Amino acid sequence: MKQDVDRLSTYYQTDNIEYNRLTCDRTNRLEEITTLCYFNAHIPAGASVLDACAAYGVYAFPLAENGYKVTAGDVVAHHVEALKEKNKANPILQEIYHGSICDLSRFADNSIDAVLNLGAYYHITDKSERDKSIIESKRVLKSGGLVFVAYLPKHANFIKYCDGWKDRTKDMDLYLKRGHMDDDSLFYATTPEDIESELMGFGFEIVKNVATDGLKYVFRKALNELPEDLYQKFLAHHFEMCERRTLLGYSEHCLLIGRKNHD
Repeated sequence: MKQDVDRLSTYYQTDNIEYNRLTCDRTNRLEEITTLCYFNAHIPAGASVLDACAAYGVYAFPLAENGYKVTAGDVVAHHVEALKEKNKANPILQEIYHGSICDLSRFADNSIDAVLNLGAYYHITDKSERDKSIIESKRVLKSGGLVFVAYLPKHANFIKYCDGWKDRTKDMDLYLKRGHMDDDSLFYATTPEDIESELMGFGFEIVKNVATDGLKYVFRKALNELPEDLYQKFLAHHFEMCERRTLLGYSEHCLLIGRKNHD
């Protein structure tokens, strides 16, 4: 089933505003801090960046402030309006548009240094549509350009919501098999191995696979209550561990970085 944009829009207009999710506390900020760190470490200075699932600009605006040439788009109309409103005070984004990452026809082939697929991939349960998000990203990327794909590891979310699986063993089996239960689900989950294989199948070299927030669903309360000096030690430990294969499958969110092979 193709993505239901109306349902997705409603989801993000209620209690699930993306900006709040990523910035509401230390535990949620872990994903934001880690993701921005890997952007700045791997995207060349001054490069062109397409944030194709920009939401409220949590990443688009900091990247632009760091000197990147950022274009931001989103499939959700009220996200686009929010981006435009925020950009008025300090117009640093190159362009803001309303559209899906599955159709980047407004952009020429081989024209962008980095594409951010941060949300679209895990909001699409239909494989052909997910494939389009990768195919279109690759098409607009320059040779050697980078794609950043945020994904949900299915085993982490299985554990996070284990209390809800009581008397639902068929649903549990279905989720673990295909990454979602209902055909109209808003979320798709996978494994680190499967998404790596998928990107390589589309002609990408795997650069990094990162556990952006680790087992935050286990230690949320403790992390939020740590004194600042211990929190900084935790962050150092997190960055030491976040690329280790033993952690990837149990992180609530992950980030896969792929490089478009030279033609």
